[in-house]
Amino acid sequence: VILALSAALATSRLIRRRRDAEDLAGRLETAASENRRLYAEQRSIARTLQHAMLPDSLPEVAGLETSARYEAGEQGMEIGGDWYDLIPVDNRRLLLAVGDVSGRGLRAATTMASLRYAIHAYAAQNDPPATILTKLSSLVSVGDSGQLATILCTMVDIDARTITVTSAGHLPPLLITGGQAEYAQSEVGIPIGV
Repeated sequence: VILALSAALATSRLIRRRRDAEDLAGRLETAASENRRLYAEQRSIARTLQHAMLPDSLPEVAGLETSARYEAGEQGMEIGGDWYDLIPVDNRRLLLAVGDVSGRGLRAATTMASLRYAIHAYAAQNDPPATILTKLSSLVSVGDSGQLATILCTMVDIDARTITVTSAGHLPPLLITGGQAEYAQSEVGIPIGV
């Protein structure tokens, strides 16, 4: 009798533990499913925001031919803080801005959007590239947000036939003239936010 009662108690305890384990597995699967849904939603929002921030068309300026092509920096991952823009300052000068915010996802895309809009505002004030980058430094702090940005600002003056390149940690532009290619000479400063 004692042996039968012991076996019944052990069996009952094993059944209860199995039910508890199945219940926990179900709750974990529900949580994992919700995490997948939230990740997909955030990815969709970030992708939409990033593509909305890239120019649909480039400005047309007499004496200058422009074109652009965006490719994600990471295969299969097109959500991040990469952007470019060509902003007419007046009818004979353009500001080229190329940037990359550290990280991926919605946070990088929203930081990119705020920097892009700030560049437009500073360009509208007729600020030169170095001043624009200095002003942008107050908008991002790696200490506060964990993010930084590399940005290249280039002023193209069509009448003077000059470009002024200013870099905050970004690679210099590649100039192609008559079949020859070389990197533009520029002083590279520290990234925005450092």
